[in-house]
Amino acid sequence: MALVVPRSAFLSQSFSSSSSSSFEIEDEYLVVERRADEMGEEEHKENQDEDTALVVVATLDYVIADKLQGELLCGDKGNGQSFDSENYAFNEATQTYEFMPKTIERAYCFNVCVLGSYRGQGFAHRLIREAVRRVALNSVKFLYVHVELNNAPALRCYESFGFLEEKKESERVAVKLGRPPRKLLFVTVAPVAEACA
Repeated sequence: MALVVPRSAFLSQSFSSSSSSSFEIEDEYLVVERRADEMGEEEHKENQDEDTALVVVATLDYVIADKLQGELLCGDKGNGQSFDSENYAFNEATQTYEFMPKTIERAYCFNVCVLGSYRGQGFAHRLIREAVRRVALNSVKFLYVHVELNNAPALRCYESFGFLEEKKESERVAVKLGRPPRKLLFVTVAPVAEACA
């Protein structure tokens, strides 16, 4: 997801988090697609620097998955996937048996970023609230996020939603991976989704 503002507002910095008409939350690929549809592909290429352009000031990605690919620090809440035979179904089109997973009860937020000069205005909070809303629609029970131990503003933001620490990465592991140590935080989605509605 991306928080986008019109280029003219971005250049003048004339928007604030309390002005809902000055920004939108959209899926990043839809921002480009919508602009191309509005202008026509050629006109969009010619006028991409004009004031009608949009600027991404904040992003948040999420995935509904048992674990985040390539991640060592994974959540324990929820069901996870099991690969027993009752989870396979015959696909008529391919004439093969395919894995049919049960509902995944975990989701992970990642790549939560806000442009430096726009931090502290509630943009990450709005994106997290939207992510909670979206994962709740998919029957996700637990939302996870990794956050660096020394990132106090991010920790405060997540804690305001009720995120709790599940695990902490050791200093030794973090050094070996070449990054600061992190916490894995989680929140139970349903109560947060209800509070955000």
